[in-house]
Amino acid sequence: MAMYDDPANRFVARFLGTANLLEGEVQGRGDRQVLRTVGGLDIPLHSAGSGAARATAMFRPQNLSIVDPGGAVDNDQVRFSGRIRHREFLGNLIRYVVDLDGQDVQVDDVHQLGAGSFEVGEVIDLALDPDQVRLLTA
Repeated sequence: MAMYDDPANRFVARFLGTANLLEGEVQGRGDRQVLRTVGGLDIPLHSAGSGAARATAMFRPQNLSIVDPGGAVDNDQVRFSGRIRHREFLGNLIRYVVDLDGQDVQVDDVHQLGAGSFEVGEVIDLALDPDQVRLLTA
């Protein structure tokens, strides 16, 4: 599990499952660091980086959750809005590919009997707990 949760590099992250990989630059924001992605998204980093200016934020599809538009998110989660480009029913879950300002991420949403789902083209809000983000520099 350790290699899945905290992979050493992009190859390991992809080899051991589906991984969202967003490239960017580590920047200071007051007493915290953020990864500013190529598309302009800011992802707070809870763990100190390795000192590298360029890095990749890695998180898994199950680390993102779909949230109500305009609703509150838990703790210090980060909110993103994006348009669904693709959806795939996988039985126990629905996997969405969501465009976040030109960068695709995959989101796994648990399928429940009678629960609605989202359609391609819809704009949805996503929440991400920065504790689930791993910073890859290799």
